[in-house]
Amino acid sequence: MKLLKTALVLIFVAFLAQSCQKQAEATYMENYVTAKAFTPDWTDNFSNMDRWKRLPNDGEVQKLGNDPNATWTKTAVGLHVLATGGWNHRIIRINDTVNGDFEAEFKARIDSANYKYPQAGIFVGNTGNGAPKMFLVLDNYKGGSLLSLFVPGLGWWNNGKIPAGFDVHQWQVIKVVKEGNKLSVYINGQLVHEVTDDLVLKIQGYFGLSVGGSVADFEYVSFNGAKDTFKTLDAWGPKAAPASTWTTNGNGLQVYAHKGWNHRAILADTVPKKFTVEFKVKLQNPNSGFPEAGIFIGELGNDPPKMVLALDNYGGGSAIVQYIQGRPHKEWIDYGPPDFDVNQWQTIRLKKDSDNIYVYVGGTRISFEKGSYITNIQGHLGIWVEGCNADFEFISFKKD
Repeated sequence: MKLLKTALVLIFVAFLAQSCQKQAEATYMENYVTAKAFTPDWTDNFSNMDRWKRLPNDGEVQKLGNDPNATWTKTAVGLHVLATGGWNHRIIRINDTVNGDFEAEFKARIDSANYKYPQAGIFVGNTGNGAPKMFLVLDNYKGGSLLSLFVPGLGWWNNGKIPAGFDVHQWQVIKVVKEGNKLSVYINGQLVHEVTDDLVLKIQGYFGLSVGGSVADFEYVSFNGAKDTFKTLDAWGPKAAPASTWTTNGNGLQVYAHKGWNHRAILADTVPKKFTVEFKVKLQNPNSGFPEAGIFIGELGNDPPKMVLALDNYGGGSAIVQYIQGRPHKEWIDYGPPDFDVNQWQTIRLKKDSDNIYVYVGGTRISFEKGSYITNIQGHLGIWVEGCNADFEFISFKKD
C-alpha cells in the first residue's frame, strides 16, 4: 500500500512538472496554413508599365519567315539571304499560290556555302521541314554547279542538258513552266529538262523562295508574269513578329509571348531575405510546348533564374510550377489544388522567411518548403511569360 501511495505521488508530481513546462511553439509550417492579411509596401495594378523594365534581349523581331536560322535582307541588287543547313528556310509570296498551270522565273546566284547541301531557288507547297510539292534550286553540292529539281514521287533530277560552263556562283536565270501534267525547266532560256507525269498535277500550294546551307542573292522572281525585284519585302511572309508584347489598358497587363526564357519584365526592387509577394494571373492560348506565366527572381538572361513561380499549362494540364535553383532533390516541381484551372483567375502568394518558403493559392497554403538553398533566392523581382497569352490583374509586395 505504501508503494502504491509513493507511485501515485510521483505520477502527480510528474504531471505538475509537465503542466508547468512551456507549450511547444508551432512550427513555421503549422503557423501559416492559411494566408494572413498583409499590408503591402506597394501594389501595381498595371495602369502603365512605368515601374517595369523590359529585358534587352526580349522584344527582338523574329526574322522573316519566323525562322531564327535565316536572314532575308533587301539590298540594292535585290534580296540577300543567309541560311544554315536544311531546306526549311523558306518565305512565301503571300498572295500567290499554285493551283493549276503556272510559270515562274528567278535570277539568282550562290555566294558561298556553309553546309553540305548549299541550295537556293524556289519551291511550291509545304512551308515546314517536310518535302515541298516542287523544289527547283541552284545546287552547290560538293562544290559543283548543278540545277536540282525535286518532285515527290518523281524524285530528284540534277543532270541532263545543263549548259557548258554553268556556274551557280554567277547570275543564272531559271524558269519552270507547268502545263497540265507536263513540267518544263529552262536555264537562261534553254530547255534543259522536261517531264510528263500525272504526279505533276499534284504540284500546288504556296509559292516561295527556299535557301539552305548557303549565302545567296536573288535579283528578281516572277510568278505568272508579275515580277518582284524586292524593292520592299511587303509581299513576302510569314511576317516578322515581336517576340513578346506587353499591353496595359486600365484592366491590368496583357502579355503575348513566344517560347523561351527571355520574355521578362523586371522591377528595380531586389528581394530581401524575408518578403511576401502576391499576384493575380490567368493563362490562355498556348503557342509552344511550355506555356507558363508568373513571377521570377534573379537571373535576367536566357538562363533559368534563381526561382520561378508560375501557372503551368504543359501538355494541356493545369498546375503551379515552382523552380528553385540548387534544390537538391528536384529543381522543378509541379503541384496544384484539385480542380485547379490555369485559364481562370488565380491569386498566388509567395512568402519567403529566411530559409522557408510558403506558396498559397486563393489564401490556402499548397506548399511549404525548408532548406538552406532557399536562402540563395535573391535578385530582381519580375514577371515572366513563355509560350502563351497571359493576363495579370495586380502584383503586391512587402518586405517582411
